[in-house]
Amino acid sequence: MYCSRHAWAFSYLCFGCLAVPSALGSEFVPRCCLKTTLKLFGTRVANHIMKTLFSKTIILSFFLLLLGCSKDSPTTPTPCPQGYTGTNCSTQITPSKIFISKIRVDDFPNLNPSGNNWDIGSSADIFVRFGLGDGTSSTITLFTSNYYTDAISNGTNYYDFIPTTPIELDLASSECALILGDYDSASSYDFMGELVFYPYNSINGFPTTISISNPSIPFKAELTLSYVW
Repeated sequence: MYCSRHAWAFSYLCFGCLAVPSALGSEFVPRCCLKTTLKLFGTRVANHIMKTLFSKTIILSFFLLLLGCSKDSPTTPTPCPQGYTGTNCSTQITPSKIFISKIRVDDFPNLNPSGNNWDIGSSADIFVRFGLGDGTSSTITLFTSNYYTDAISNGTNYYDFIPTTPIELDLASSECALILGDYDSASSYDFMGELVFYPYNSINGFPTTISISNPSIPFKAELTLSYVW
């Protein structure tokens, strides 16, 4: 027996079923078709509900993902190199101490201001003295070296003065003085030149050596530095 098409858009073939009046129209629909139609319709509705719930779950998950991505995830900041701070690690931290482990003298006058040798018949016996201050009588001496006998400055050689323990500067902004002398005795020397300078610069990048000089003397030296923060 043929089951006609109704509002559910289903068609069925029924065999040996009792025809009953249809609530959907004037046609008779077999009882088996009616039962099958209701069963299939229920399945269709259930499937529709499941698909709707699945779609909404996917959409909700997508929005939750977007919300999660929109928040700034906590990140561990990259530590700055030693001695630097700031957003881009571009600001120097003033060191708490500066140590001077070597003083190298590579240019000095071979003759005294009168144009003669520093010593009778020989060159200068050079030594250095390092202190805190501007080189006047108030300067505090931190280091006095031994001396090199008959030293000559020829533009290529140099003389290293190395303290037993590094010279310690407790204040990075200290003004310092380096004196070069011709050693005569334990209580006397001839003054050969002086350099007054500041060993620390807030934008120089913590160099391990700095060069200081006064070409008019001439007097040039190089200091080996280290820093503590």
